[in-house]
Amino acid sequence: MRLSVFSHKLHRVSAYVIAIPFLVILITGILLLLRKDLPFMRSGGEPNIKVEQIQKMEYVFNVIDDRFNVRFDDIKAVHLYINRGIYRVDDKQGKTYNLKADDLTTISTYVKKDTISNFIFRLHEGTIFGDFTLYFIYLPSSIFMMLLLFSGIYFLTIRIKKKFATKRQQKHQYFNKK
Repeated sequence: MRLSVFSHKLHRVSAYVIAIPFLVILITGILLLLRKDLPFMRSGGEPNIKVEQIQKMEYVFNVIDDRFNVRFDDIKAVHLYINRGIYRVDDKQGKTYNLKADDLTTISTYVKKDTISNFIFRLHEGTIFGDFTLYFIYLPSSIFMMLLLFSGIYFLTIRIKKKFATKRQQKHQYFNKK
């Protein structure tokens, strides 16, 4: 068997092996890119929050605003760790503020380090360069890759059908000649 024939067969077999996992990764990647825009990708239901908790959160926002001059619009996320008794407030500039849950005294403040894994995740997610790359580079590229995958599968099935059809015709011609 020649090397070109072997590599062609290896390419074809590996395409079958890789097609399904690649398709799953591609579709889930598209869903992850659009998770903010698709209603079924958001967490379901209304949160079960009591009035006291809302008042406590307002107090947390006021404390963060007074002590650190971080406005409500600049807050990215607030986490409550009940087992540790800590509120963790993350702002959009990458700073994190840890407050005791009972009296809201400051435990620590720090700036998150930009690690390689965070960089790779943001690069994979498309958020490293902002929404422009997310919607105008990553999403169209994913859609075109999916179209290429489906068209490749379609053309492959046409080729296989033609191959079996010509073999069937040759077989019938052979028996008709006798």
